[in-house]
Amino acid sequence: MSASGNTTQVFMRVTSQSGMELPLTLSTMQKLALQEQTKIALFGGFFAFFILCFCLCWIIYFFLRDKQFLGYTMFFGSSLILFLCFTGMGKVWFWGESAELSNRLSYISGAIMIISFCLLGKSLNLVNRYRGRALIVLRFITYSMIPTALYFILLPFDQISGSNLQTIMSLGLFVAIIVFIMAGIAAAQGSRVALYLFCTWSLLIIAYVSMLGYKLNIVEKTEPATLIAELLVISAAIMLLFALAEFFRFKNQEFALVRAETKAKGDFLRNVSREFLTPVHLILANSKRLLDAH
Repeated sequence: MSASGNTTQVFMRVTSQSGMELPLTLSTMQKLALQEQTKIALFGGFFAFFILCFCLCWIIYFFLRDKQFLGYTMFFGSSLILFLCFTGMGKVWFWGESAELSNRLSYISGAIMIISFCLLGKSLNLVNRYRGRALIVLRFITYSMIPTALYFILLPFDQISGSNLQTIMSLGLFVAIIVFIMAGIAAAQGSRVALYLFCTWSLLIIAYVSMLGYKLNIVEKTEPATLIAELLVISAAIMLLFALAEFFRFKNQEFALVRAETKAKGDFLRNVSREFLTPVHLILANSKRLLDAH
């Protein structure tokens, strides 16, 4: 403590696990509370957007029963839980200071996100000789994630190490790259839905690599880097919504084409029946007239 009217200089130096020196700033409680309120408001809008997308995709899947929309639903749901765990807002809003529950939920949501990647990859329509092999790999990974999720649920927490999450995230990056390549091939073949998915996977891979870098202690997890990763995921989610809208537009065009073809066939059959049945009616009418005259 310094005497009244004097100043004291304090030098602090902090080194992170990855060997980077971190800058520290001093603040007052009023400024800190204001900053946290702004952050909570931003996180509220972020999570509200994901909840809205999750509900929308679940309703569409409930009515259509298409596995593609099951993949969308699982993606938004798992992303919501994963970001609640990574940002720490899940502790603030839902489960308190339970580190075990937070880690288990992050592991399980990571496994569910990989399943959603596989489902979205299998829903892509592309013509390629390696498509069957890629689908076999995605199907195998999908089924392997089910016991993995059960492993994270049932195993005692002290036997779960940080390398488990690194393995899951590395596998998720591998699946994302496979689907990224498949979406690129489908987009090159003229699919607009695949084009939006290609942009989605590009953003997701960048965000995923940044998150994996935090977990492997390659780069330091700073607030601007976290914000950039969240913006990338939001942009990827918006691209997914564009892909959904393009899918519905394409289906509406197909339904309109089928409706027009059905109407054309009906008109053709009506004209054919009129051309062939009209002489028959005339013959029958003349025959009846002759019989009456006879």
